[in-house]
Amino acid sequence: MNPLSQLIQHLDHHFSLDELRELTLTLDVEWENLSGDTRTVKSRELVELLNRNGRLPELIQLAQNHRPHLNWRDLPRFEQRISRYGVPMEKPPRAAHFTNREDDLAQLLADLQPGQVATLCGPGGIGKTSLAAEAIWTLAPGTTPPQQFPDGILFHSFYGQPQIDLVLEKIVVAYGDEPKPNPLAAAQRVLGGRQALLLLDGAEEADNLPQLLQVRGGGSGGHGDL
Repeated sequence: MNPLSQLIQHLDHHFSLDELRELTLTLDVEWENLSGDTRTVKSRELVELLNRNGRLPELIQLAQNHRPHLNWRDLPRFEQRISRYGVPMEKPPRAAHFTNREDDLAQLLADLQPGQVATLCGPGGIGKTSLAAEAIWTLAPGTTPPQQFPDGILFHSFYGQPQIDLVLEKIVVAYGDEPKPNPLAAAQRVLGGRQALLLLDGAEEADNLPQLLQVRGGGSGGHGDL
């Protein structure tokens, strides 16, 4: 089975039509422009459209966030999506309804500064991920990187994939480099002199979070971590 067929099968087997519609809205794709009425056809049309536009990594990341228990690592790696400004712009899915949290949002936006770590703590289900996503979309509603993070946004969920090497490799590949001599050293190298925002969902699941945060010390640039 070729890589595109594998991805289509994942979507067809594990997502409802309503969930597929939600993915398309998050990706700024018009659902009505995808031909067909069945889950299989919609899945195929979505994958083929995003493949033509070089946006498959965005779809895979979103789908993985919704179904972290699935083995997405079996899918071949597609070329990293970058914005027209030449930097990665990976944003988490935005909550459909976000209300009555203006004060929390304002505080988080104030905390998101280069060189700083902002942490959202609390029990599961209180909306930490939704708050973080709303902050990211407020900072960067389109494909333009935010002013304080001109080198882009990187998003990674540790749910179902706790290895920090995965996010370190993602950082390196996003900036067109290779994870050599090791992922940590390479990530420090590529982030040196850059100001990027790194969003880590489910950081409590990471197998070595203190080591991952060492990437902030690589070079003169400032990196915001959430």
